[in-house]
Amino acid sequence: MSEPGFKRGEGESLLRLGVRAKLTLVIASVVGAVVAGTLQVTRQSVEAAYASQAETQARAQFEFFGKLQQARLQEVRRRTSALSGERGVRIRSSLLRLAEAAAANEKDDEGLELLYQNAADELQSLVSSEAPAVPSDEDGTPTVFYRLLNAKGEVLPPPSGINAGLKGTVEGGETLERKLRLLGATMQGAEEQGVGYLTWMGAPGRTSLQEVVVTRIGDPHDGQVLGSVVVGFPLIAAAGRATENSVAVWIEGATDSRQSPWTDPEVARFFKSKLADSPANGERRMEVGSKPYLFAFRRLAASAGFPPAYLLSAVSMTEAASRQRELGARIAAFGAMGLALGVAISLLVAHGLTVPVNRLAAATKDILEGRFDIRLPVKSRDEIGELTSSFNEMAEGLALKEKYHHVLNPVADKQVASELMSGRVTLGGETRDISVLFCDIRGFTALTERMPPQEVIAMLNEHMTALTRGVHAHHGVVDKFVGDLIMAIFGAPKSYGEDADLAARCALSMIEERGRLNTTSKYKIEMGIGVASGLAVAGCMGSADRLNYTVLGERVNLASRLCSKAGRMEVVIDSTTRDRLRDPPQIEPLEPLVLKGFADPVCAFKLLG
Repeated sequence: MSEPGFKRGEGESLLRLGVRAKLTLVIASVVGAVVAGTLQVTRQSVEAAYASQAETQARAQFEFFGKLQQARLQEVRRRTSALSGERGVRIRSSLLRLAEAAAANEKDDEGLELLYQNAADELQSLVSSEAPAVPSDEDGTPTVFYRLLNAKGEVLPPPSGINAGLKGTVEGGETLERKLRLLGATMQGAEEQGVGYLTWMGAPGRTSLQEVVVTRIGDPHDGQVLGSVVVGFPLIAAAGRATENSVAVWIEGATDSRQSPWTDPEVARFFKSKLADSPANGERRMEVGSKPYLFAFRRLAASAGFPPAYLLSAVSMTEAASRQRELGARIAAFGAMGLALGVAISLLVAHGLTVPVNRLAAATKDILEGRFDIRLPVKSRDEIGELTSSFNEMAEGLALKEKYHHVLNPVADKQVASELMSGRVTLGGETRDISVLFCDIRGFTALTERMPPQEVIAMLNEHMTALTRGVHAHHGVVDKFVGDLIMAIFGAPKSYGEDADLAARCALSMIEERGRLNTTSKYKIEMGIGVASGLAVAGCMGSADRLNYTVLGERVNLASRLCSKAGRMEVVIDSTTRDRLRDPPQIEPLEPLVLKGFADPVCAFKLLG
């Protein structure tokens, strides 16, 4: 089952790669990751540094504009505020005259003309100081304007013979007089002077942003409000032509700049959407004509009644982008050099790895072919050297095991082989206290005389397999098979402490197992078992080409004789075995048996279960 996200084909392809290719791939991946990480960190660092610089520049622009505006407004306020003093006596007199005429529902054109003449005389120096820097409309009308309002905040329109500036409409189609009337209404409160901004629509296709100062005129003796004077100046003069491309003012969807990036439609859409909710300040990064900019805005302070106005700043991030590309190219070049160097080093390292590995692979093939005398020289003290040493140790171990195999080939029983391998059994003979079991089939000749040889072998294999399982289950060793006879040893080559009891219980289990087989097998076999215990000689015996671990002695002969005396499905044991039973089962004494090879009759017992 493959792991999630891991395709079997891809895994097999990677596994088929050689060490050199894998090492090169790893180093290339590491170098690539380092280069990519360095590029990312550098990009972020450069971007952060230039962004901080751009923000600082934007703040400086805002502060510079604020200082210019403050200096300008201070002068305008000083001069217009003087109209409430001695210099404004004629204007105040004219305003009182017009107020009296209005109260009598009379029209005083002469008084209105006199008012504007007096105002023109008083404001001439203020307007003239701005005139050189202020463009005029196409008909020669100065874009600096002034207007007078009565005590009710109503605009007193200038007579036709007086050029008070700024003809046309403000944004939205309203006339200047109507907009100023709304502003005049806001000046009825406690504020004596207000500042705000208006958008003026002059000649077709031409928009001017005006900075407007409204100053209340009052009687210096009783504080009675007589009217207001309104003076407006184009913001382009305040912002400065030199900074036109980087600073602009936004009022009611229009700016005072007609150059990039302020004329870009996307920039206009952004500010129109962003400034709709009248936020205090903010910033945004965007591209204009594939050039990156940092745009910032700050709301300008304006008195009540004026539309919200914003000072905008655009700082080019082109240098930052260029710097990023330059650093990226340098890092990529160094990364390519590092990659080439890494690949070269990986090839050298891989060569140092693959040569000894290939040597180990060739030696492994020799081991597979049976040449266990192969040894490799250890040429280093690193992991490859340790691996080579381990290989040599493995070869020595395999050679030793092969030697054991030659020794153990003649031995059939696994327990005997295990004891010989562990070194706990010597190849010579030794005296052991054991129990021996013989079991043969009763009536074997009559049973098999009409059977074909193949069937006889099949019957014996079935029979001996079942009995062998019983021997192994009771820690016995199958010594040999002789025709229909099986000989088993208990206590050699390893003793379990209760070998006689294990032999007796094994004999009973063999009778029981044969009985079960007789109910299922087509071969109905009966057998007899003899068990004897005592001292015997145990060891590997035979010829130089064939050895067999077995036991010899008088107790072995006794077990064989007792087996021959056992009836069908009976177990006969000697007195020594009976005395060593842990929990004596039911036994039945037999008459002393006269056995071949034994001078005296032998006491024997039938083991009943």
